[in-house]
Amino acid sequence: MKKVIVILGAVVAAVAASACCILPLILGVASAGTLGLSAALTPYRPYLIGLTLLILGVAFYLTYRPAKGTACATEGECARGTAGASHVARVSLWAVAAFTLAIMAYPQIAAERARSQMSTALPVPASAALRTATFAVSKMDCTACSGQIVTALKKTPGVYDAQVDFAAKRAAVRYDPIRVSVPQVLAVIDGVGFPATEVTTR
Repeated sequence: MKKVIVILGAVVAAVAASACCILPLILGVASAGTLGLSAALTPYRPYLIGLTLLILGVAFYLTYRPAKGTACATEGECARGTAGASHVARVSLWAVAAFTLAIMAYPQIAAERARSQMSTALPVPASAALRTATFAVSKMDCTACSGQIVTALKKTPGVYDAQVDFAAKRAAVRYDPIRVSVPQVLAVIDGVGFPATEVTTR
C-alpha cells in the first residue's frame, strides 16, 4: 500500500509540474478556475519536478530494497510468491516512471512542436482575399500553450496561417473571411482553453 501511495504521489506531482499545458489540453475551456490553477502552479514547476523525482526515487528504493524475512508455509511457496509480486511491482513502477517523465517532458516537446508548426503556412489559393486578425490571449502561461492554439487554428477550414507570440500574449491569424469569421476563430482559441479577445483586423 505504501508503494502505491508513493507512486500516485509521483504522478500527481508530475501533473502539477506540467499543469500549465496539460490542464487546458485535458479540460479545454472547462472554467477560468482551471486556467487560474495552471497559472498559479507555473512558477513552482522546478520545485514540483524536483518533488516528482524525489518521490520516484523513494518508490524505486521501496521496490528494489532487499525483502525482509517473512514466514511461509514452505520455502518454495515463499520464493514463488515473493518473486511474482516483486516482478509485477517493478514492471508497474517502470511503467509509471516512464509515464511520469513523459508528462514532465510534455511542455518542452509541445514548445518545440509549436516552433516547427509556426514556420509552415498552408498554401493559399490564388483567388483567396485573405485578412489578418490579431487576438490577445492573456491566459497563456507557457510556450507549449502556443502550440496547442496553432494546431487548433491550422485545422480550421479557412485559416491559412497562425502565429502565436507567447511573450506578447498575442495570436495573429491569416484567414479567408468567406470561409471563416472572426467569432469562429475566437471560438477555436477558446475551445483550446485560452479565452481570447480581438485586437485588430486588417
